[in-house]
Amino acid sequence: QTPIATAPPPEPKRAGIADDEPLFDPEPLQTLKSLVGDADASLTRDLIRTFISEFAAVVKDMKSATESEKFDVPRSLAHMWESRSGNIGARRVQVLCNRIQTEVRTGKTARVPALVADLEEAYLK
Repeated sequence: QTPIATAPPPEPKRAGIADDEPLFDPEPLQTLKSLVGDADASLTRDLIRTFISEFAAVVKDMKSATESEKFDVPRSLAHMWESRSGNIGARRVQVLCNRIQTEVRTGKTARVPALVADLEEAYLK
């Protein structure tokens, strides 16, 4: 008997709750620049590069944990990355991280997969 192939689980629909938020707010980086001066522009570049290089793994971990209904993982990661995204002005990511924390903390986990999908889309833009 031939085994029946199962389709991969469907991608979660997007929540769309932060679509009105700008992807990027330049003010936090401008504030940082005013504090450290033009001489240390590499600090700003390093912050952005680090954010970009590390965030893909964060989204992957959030998706995996959400699929396993281990919602403490996305809540914890969202808490950490809400601050990091705010520091560099990644406004939409910051808002979504805040919402993920709130949804998990209040026990409304049904929307978390859609919020993580929104977070992935914001990262890819």
